[in-house]
Amino acid sequence: MVATPIVLIESPYRNGDRNANLRYLAWCEFHAASLGEVAIASHANCTAYWPEDDEHRERGFAWRDRIRSVCSYVVYYIDLGISHGAQAAKERDAFLGVHTVERRLPEDLMQAFQIGRYPPGTMRRIAL
Repeated sequence: MVATPIVLIESPYRNGDRNANLRYLAWCEFHAASLGEVAIASHANCTAYWPEDDEHRERGFAWRDRIRSVCSYVVYYIDLGISHGAQAAKERDAFLGVHTVERRLPEDLMQAFQIGRYPPGTMRRIAL
């Protein structure tokens, strides 16, 4: 029996339009799930219950680093670029020998994102 990979998703959050970034993350999660992966993203999970301030941002980074240790690999979705935080994490991953993958959304999913659509699920994330 092949184990289902658990993956940590890195994508932009803080820089730019947060609502667009969260919608993009939803497409990244949708894509990962369509590949048979279990996707986790600290910027989705932690911002759902912690405010966006320096103290909780640091907690989110610590949460991300703890969960990374149980993930099969880290997926960097790069269609919108790589944030400073993700770049620092990527460099740390390389130093620590963490398996990483760079990925872009398939063209049809990227087009759906660009015209403002969400994945077919019912949950919508928005920045407050």
